[in-house]
Amino acid sequence: MLRHLSYCFAIWLLAGLSISASAATLQVAPVLITLKPGEQAAALYLSNTGHEPIQAQVRVAAWAQVNGIDTLTATTDVVSSPAMTRIAPGNRQLVRVVMLNPQTDNRQHSYRLLIDELPELEAAHAEENAVHFLLRYSIPVFIAGEKEAKRVPLTCAWDARRHVLSFANPGQEYARLSDIELISASGTQLADVRGLAGYVLAGSRIDIPVNYRGNTPPTTLNLHLNSHNDDCVLASGRPVSAPAVPSSASSHRG
Repeated sequence: MLRHLSYCFAIWLLAGLSISASAATLQVAPVLITLKPGEQAAALYLSNTGHEPIQAQVRVAAWAQVNGIDTLTATTDVVSSPAMTRIAPGNRQLVRVVMLNPQTDNRQHSYRLLIDELPELEAAHAEENAVHFLLRYSIPVFIAGEKEAKRVPLTCAWDARRHVLSFANPGQEYARLSDIELISASGTQLADVRGLAGYVLAGSRIDIPVNYRGNTPPTTLNLHLNSHNDDCVLASGRPVSAPAVPSSASSHRG
C-alpha cells in the first residue's frame, strides 16, 4: 500500500549537519488529468528548469477514500510511460498515462500519478553533510464512466467533538473543495481552510479536520465547489452557502 502525501514535496534526509536547497527545478503540467469516455490515454510534461540533470520516477496508484481518509494502492489498470526518466537541463519529457483495463460502469474512477524526483548520487557524495530537498508531485487522474453522470448535491456533517467536517458525495463524479469557512450565528469566523481542502471522490466520504476557534456550534458553512457540484446540504437538511467555482477558473496542484 502506498502512503498518500498531503503535500506536493517529500524530504529526503541524506545527512544532517547543513542544508543545501535550491528553487524547485522539476515542473509538471497539467496538474489534473481527466479521461473522457472512449479516451485511452492522456499526456503530461515534466520540465527541468534548472542547470543540472534531473532523474524522476513516475507511478500510478488507485485512489480511494476509506473511512473518510485518502488511500492509495498499487494498480495495473492504469500505467505511465516512461516509468523512469532523466531530463537534461532546459528540456522536457513527455509522459503518457495509459488505461489498460477500460472501465465498463458509469462511476468515475480515480487515480493518482506520483512523480518523484530521485537523488543524484554524485551530488549526494559531493555534499555528504547536506540535506537535499526532492520534489514529489501527486496529480489527480479521473476516468469518466460510460454515461454522463447526474449532478447530486453533497452532504456535510459537523463533528463537534473531533472538530472535523465530513463531506459525503453520493454522486458519480468527484467534487473539489476549497476555501472553507465555518461561521457562527453572530457572523464570526470560527474556522477556515484556505486554498484546496481536498476532493470528495464519487460515492465516497472525506473527513477534513479544521482548527476550530469557537465554543458554540457553527451555523453557516461557506465553501467553493467545482462546477460538477454547485450546492451542498447539511446532514440536518439545511442548505449551505456554497458559491460554485468552475474547476477551470484557477490552476492548482491537486
